[in-house]
Amino acid sequence: YATWPGPPRGVEGQDRLGDLLILAELGDAPDSALATLNATTLEQLGRAPLSDSGALHCKLYKGQYAIVTTGLTSNTTARRRVTAVDVADAAAPREVASVEVWEGRGCAEAVSIVGDVAFVGSYCTPDIT
Repeated sequence: YATWPGPPRGVEGQDRLGDLLILAELGDAPDSALATLNATTLEQLGRAPLSDSGALHCKLYKGQYAIVTTGLTSNTTARRRVTAVDVADAAAPREVASVEVWEGRGCAEAVSIVGDVAFVGSYCTPDIT
């Protein structure tokens, strides 16, 4: 049995590789973050605050990076962004990049990684970038 440290947070995005579990904390809060946990004990190992609020979905890339969509926000620029978090040191994850994936209407939601390419889906429009 494990408990979530700190205030309760909603989680939608998650991914796992071996003993590493990543969770994208949902919402339009200024403290939106990606949490790293031990997948067996659910002990929180680290937490990386994100420069863009609205973390939604996340996928692990090569076991070193978490790719996070930030579509769940009222910020019209942030909702079109994808953020990379270095999780190689799970105790000290850190944001390393954030890019806008398209212009105009749309909110980054789903992310799937094939090889070295991240495919990002939009829930506001049927765009896929």
